[in-house]
Parts: sequence; C-alpha cells; structure tokens
Amino acid sequence: MHIVDFAASIDPGLYLPVILSVGLAGVLLLYRESFGLFDPLWLLVMAMSFGVANLVYIDVLGRQESTGFAAYIALTVVLFAAGAAISRSLLRRGRNAIRQDGAAQTAQMQSSVHRRFANRVLISATMLLMLALLVRAVTVGLPIFAANPETQRVAVNSGGFGLLQRVIEPCVYCVLLLVFYLGRATGKTTQLRAICFSVAMVALLVSGAKGALVMAYNAFFFANLYISLRTSSRKSIVPVKAILIAGVGIIGYAMAILTLRAVGTSEEDVSGFVINTFFARLIAYGDGIYYFFVSGRLYERMTYSPLDFLYREILVPFLAPLRILSYPSGTLGNDIALFMFGEQTRGGPNPTMAVEGYAFFGMAGGLVYCTLLGALFGYLRRVLLTRRPRHEMASLLLFGFVNTLVLRLPSDFLYFTGGIVDVVLTMSVVIVMASILSRLKPDFGQQPTSTGIRSSQEPVLNHSSPLL
Repeated sequence: MHIVDFAASIDPGLYLPVILSVGLAGVLLLYRESFGLFDPLWLLVMAMSFGVANLVYIDVLGRQESTGFAAYIALTVVLFAAGAAISRSLLRRGRNAIRQDGAAQTAQMQSSVHRRFANRVLISATMLLMLALLVRAVTVGLPIFAANPETQRVAVNSGGFGLLQRVIEPCVYCVLLLVFYLGRATGKTTQLRAICFSVAMVALLVSGAKGALVMAYNAFFFANLYISLRTSSRKSIVPVKAILIAGVGIIGYAMAILTLRAVGTSEEDVSGFVINTFFARLIAYGDGIYYFFVSGRLYERMTYSPLDFLYREILVPFLAPLRILSYPSGTLGNDIALFMFGEQTRGGPNPTMAVEGYAFFGMAGGLVYCTLLGALFGYLRRVLLTRRPRHEMASLLLFGFVNTLVLRLPSDFLYFTGGIVDVVLTMSVVIVMASILSRLKPDFGQQPTSTGIRSSQEPVLNHSSPLL
C-alpha cells in the first residue's frame, strides 16, 4: 500500500491520540537539546514522531498487518536522545565559552572593518546565486512556472543540473544568515542587504519545494541565536511576531505549491486535493519507515553490510564529486522506491536512521547506530558553545551552517554528508570571489588580520546548508 493510501485509511479518532502521545514523548526526550521554544529542532521532532506514530498505529492498534517493529522504531528515538544527552554532559563544562563581554562584542559587530568583510562575502554569495539561477532559468526553466512544480523540481535537478541546486542552496542560506545577522547587529537595513535578501527569497520561491521557506526561518533563528549567545542578551531570540509571519509564510507557500499542482493536473476539487495532500504529506514524513517495515516488508528483501554504509554514505559523497569514486546506481532511498514500486525514482523517500541502522547493521547494530548518531548530533549542536571564536565571521558561518546541517542526521545520513560537500565546494568559491572583491576595492581589506579572511576558510569545510 502506498503511504498516501495508508494516510487515507487512517481513523482520525484513533490516530490523533497516538501522534499526540508520541509527539509529547519526543519533546520530553529532546527538550534539553533545544535552544528554545522556537528552535527548528521541533520540526525534526515532529517528523520523527510521525514515523513512530505510524507503526504504533499499525502494530499496537492492529489497524493493518502487524510487523512488530513499533518497539524497535521507538527505541531508536530513545537511544538517539540518550546519545545526545551523553554528548551534552561531556561538553557541559565549556558550554558558555562562546559568550564574551557584551560591550566589546557589540563593538566588534558594529565595526566598519567587520561589516565590510561581511558585506564582501554577502555580495559574493549573491552574485554566485544569481548566476546559478540565471543558468537554471535559461537551460531547464524554473519549477514554479511548470504545471506541476513538485515534479518539475525533480526534473531540473537531474541530468547533470543537480550541480546548480548544490550551489544554490548554500548560497541562499549564506545570504540569509548574513542579512539577518547584520540586521540585528547594526540595528538597520541597508539597500545592499535588501537586494541580497530579495534575490535569496526569489530563489526559494521559484524552487517548487513545499518546505522551501523553512530555510529562511532556520537562517533567521540561528543568526539571532548566535548574537544572543555572544552578547549574553536576555532579549527574545525570535519575537513571537516573527514566528507568526514565518508560520503563515511556510504553510501558505506549501498550500500555493499544492494548488498549482492541482490546477496543473486538472484536479476537479482543488481545495480538497490541497488539504488532503497537505495532511497526507505530514503523515508521510515516515514513508521510508512505512515502506521498509510494513508495506512491502522490505527489511526481508533489502540486504546490505557495514561496508556498504562506509562506501555509500561516507566515501561516495566526499570522493565521487572529485571523480575518485563512481556514484552507485542509487541511494538507499532510491532502492526503497525500486523495491517498493518497481522503478527507481530520483531521491526516493528519506530512509531515516531506524531504516539505515537496520539495513546496514541489523537490529542490534541499528540500535547502536542510532545511539552514536545521537551522540554526533548532540556534539555538533553543543561543541561550538565550548570553543571561544577568534574571528567573528568564521564563527557565525560555522555556527549557522552546522546547526542547520545536523537536523538532517536522523532523516538521511547521506543527506548530511552530501551537504558537507556542497558547502565546501560552494563556500570555497564564495571566499575566492570575496578575495577578488577585496583586491578590486582595497578599502575592503585594509586590516586583513582583523577580517580573518584566511581563518574564515577553515571552518566552512565542516558545515553544510539546509535542504528541505
């Protein structure tokens, strides 16, 4: 059964208590990992909750053939949280190292040299983004103008044009992060930042991805969080007004994409299609788990080894772009689609850590895998708070990119490692362009030791952009 058919067969009266109970348990397990009430982490918790709730609904309530894996899926989340707690406890002693004297730090943020360096990176990222968007528009078109933006979004990222998306996403996030950071640090908006912000938002709006605007919220949250941590500010990290605007924007854009799809595919009941598809997509956050353990019982048919994990999830993402290794015929998500539907689609469902652990390491190994993944998650979320940064821009970029990147870990490990490569390549180009700008405009680089151009290259090799 397809996940959409499963969603249509759900009894809301029985499913609602399950998802609420599982969601509450997820909040209790991971609330210590959050940076506040409006942390994007809670979107991850929601996605994980649906994956668990689907199997609880099937196994415990007996709504379909039971597979007995509900306890395993739930335990993977518990162990993930346990691993994160272990990392948090180990890093507790140095947790506040990122915080410095508020007055001195504010002065650094508002210094002309610091702003010039930030503007140089901002301009470079925007220029590269505009170039990538132009090439995409001329060669394969923009998904938002297609009859079915969701299908077209997949098409424009295939046949070698996926490189454009791997450039666009890091550039968009970099631009938004710097715009929001400079806006709060200086207390004003300049014409340059307004233009760069507009370009980044256009890139998101033409993408055709229902959750595209989540990237803008991530950048906004982590830029404000960074300044609050650096200055020990008690000011609200994210105003409630901004949350409301972000929520309306994210949901509204998702509905708009579904409306375009309904009109483009000649659906008779457009509003009904939009609403049903939207809620079915929420339930389908756990589609990888559903296909693997329930519909199709793929756990009996798909066999891999730990060496496959090393090759496919770690070595290929880093070495294949350099043509040292060749890409495999498909990812784990591709393989799930192939086994389930008899055809290999681009991307496929996000397998989730529970499926990855079981597929590559078996049930017992999968539990260990999820624990280690949680430890990595907790470490990357907190380690930046234990390192006193020497260069402001390098610290900001590292903090913003890493905290968004780690949100991919429980959904798809390949998505995490592949994202690292995307940012390494893209931000390297941005830094080179920024260095050229400094030569064209010498006033941008009068104090190279203060701007830390060389040091800002180092941390960007360890983070990635978000992709939603």
